[in-house]
Amino acid sequence: MLRTSLACVCALAPWVTMAQVDLPMVDVGDPGNPGDPSTGHGSVGAGYRIGRFEVRNADYAAFLNSVARFGDPHGLWSPTNSPMYGISRSGSGTVGSPFLYSVDVGYAGLPVTYVNYYDAARFANWLHNGQPDTGYATNGTTETGSYTFSGATGIPGRNPDATWVLPSQEEWYKAAFYDPTASATSNFWTYATRSDAIPNSRRPNTNDANSANFFRNATGDPAGDFLNDGYGVTGEATLRAGTNYLTEVGGYEGGFSYFGTFDQGGNVWEWTETTTNLSGSIYGIRYGGSWALGAVFMSAVNLDFDDPLDRHDDVGFRLVLIPEPGVGPWVLCGAGLAAIWVGRRRWRGSGRG
Repeated sequence: MLRTSLACVCALAPWVTMAQVDLPMVDVGDPGNPGDPSTGHGSVGAGYRIGRFEVRNADYAAFLNSVARFGDPHGLWSPTNSPMYGISRSGSGTVGSPFLYSVDVGYAGLPVTYVNYYDAARFANWLHNGQPDTGYATNGTTETGSYTFSGATGIPGRNPDATWVLPSQEEWYKAAFYDPTASATSNFWTYATRSDAIPNSRRPNTNDANSANFFRNATGDPAGDFLNDGYGVTGEATLRAGTNYLTEVGGYEGGFSYFGTFDQGGNVWEWTETTTNLSGSIYGIRYGGSWALGAVFMSAVNLDFDDPLDRHDDVGFRLVLIPEPGVGPWVLCGAGLAAIWVGRRRWRGSGRG
C-alpha cells in the first residue's frame, strides 16, 4: 500500500498485548417470528445480538496484529493496492522482524474488504477465544472456537458452544428487514432502511432516513446535486480510477433498520454463515448489495452466491453474538469485547485515521 499509515500499536515486541476490539451490538428480539411471506426467510427461533456496524479496518488490523505477526499462513491480510482496502503491512513475519499491520489514514472507520468467508470465520473464532495475542493463527486463536477448522477451509458448522459467529442467512435477514410494526400483513420491509421505496444514492448524511451507499442514476434527476447521480460517494455515473468508494460505517445516520443496524444495504456485501451446494460446488451466501451495484441487489428478494475463497473490494462482514443461557439482552458481555447499545444514536469509532 502506498498511502500514509497509522500504526495500530507503537511497538511490536512479541510479548506486546494488542488493543482489544469492541464491537457495538444491538439486540434482535421477538424470537419465533414468522418469516417473510415474499421470500420465506427471516424467521429465527431465539434472541441474539448482531453488529450495529460492519467490521472495520481498525478492528481487523487489531486481529491481524494478534494472530498474524509471525507468518500469515492463511493469507488473512490482502496484498492488494486497491483504494478500497485500508490495511498496510511491514516486517518479514519472523520473531526478529514480525509483521506489523497498520491502518491507512482515513480508513479506520471504513468496513474491511478483501476478506473471504474463512477470514471472517477466523475473526469470529478469535473473538470467541477472548482475543488471544500470540502472534500465530493456531488452535485456540483462529482454528478452533465457534468453528473448528479442518485444514485451511474445512468448517463443519457452528459449534454448540459458539458465541461470536457469522450471522446465518435467517439471522442476517431478520436484523435487516424485520419490523413488527411495519404492516398488518407483512412485518418485513423491502430495504434495510425501514422502507419499501428505493433508497436515495448519495453521500453520508444526517437527515435522509432512506439513503445508502450504492449506484443509482435516476432518469430525470438533476445532474450534479449528488442525489441519485450514480455512485453515492462521487455523484458520477462512471468510475474514477484510484478512488475509494466506501463510506464510514454508520455514516447514513437516519438509515437504520428496526433493530438499529446500519449499512445492511449498500457499502459492502456481507458474508453470512450459510452455504449452499450449486452443481457440486460450495458457495457462501451474501446479502446487502454494495457501493458498486444498484438497488435491486440491496433488496430483500436478492441474495448473492460466491466462492468462499474469493475476496473482493465490495465484500465485508458483520458478526452475531449468541448470549449465554441466562444472560439478559442488555448486559455488557465478554470483559469489554462487546458494547450493547440500546439507543439508536450513531457510534463514532475512536480509531479513525
